[in-house]
Amino acid sequence: IFEQHCYEHHGVTVKNGDVILDVGANIGMFALSVMERFRGVKMVCVEPVPNTRACLVRNVTESPWRNYHEITILASAIGSTNGEATISYFPRAPGNSTLHLGDKRREWGTIVDEITFSQIWKWNKPLALLLLPVYPWRRRLFTRFVGLVLDNPVTLQCEVRTLSDTIRQQGLEHIDLLKIDVEGAELEVLQG
Repeated sequence: IFEQHCYEHHGVTVKNGDVILDVGANIGMFALSVMERFRGVKMVCVEPVPNTRACLVRNVTESPWRNYHEITILASAIGSTNGEATISYFPRAPGNSTLHLGDKRREWGTIVDEITFSQIWKWNKPLALLLLPVYPWRRRLFTRFVGLVLDNPVTLQCEVRTLSDTIRQQGLEHIDLLKIDVEGAELEVLQG
């Protein structure tokens, strides 16, 4: 986020004075990156998970660039309809919190099949050599790791607002960048 600016590819740019709606702000790494590089940004950060949102608030509040921007943090999820929902929070992998637990487990289950030894070799040869002895058992090892991370999620009730209502309530006349990173619920955000 800080070095590769991963949300600013394929013609997506940010400039001074932009209005940004960050849906799924997590702990605020994108917000901090923007705050450091630009001035006069109005940003609305949306994060429904209380522990994650507390980190977001602390990161934004303690940023040395805080006074150069107008930052609002909302304690809700964004979805296709207003209401309440249950979000699954993973204390060992908080960035994977989701409204769709079954989909998240299936997604993690397919990762091990998508990574080939040749990809690891191209990415990092020393790591590939280190992993070579255990590569045949990767599925078993990965499943065990995923179990540690995704078993026993903490379920939390959260308020869900539509994107349209959030834009209206925040008085946003326009949005220069809509960043959505909500672990599989992106279409639901756009439907709202």
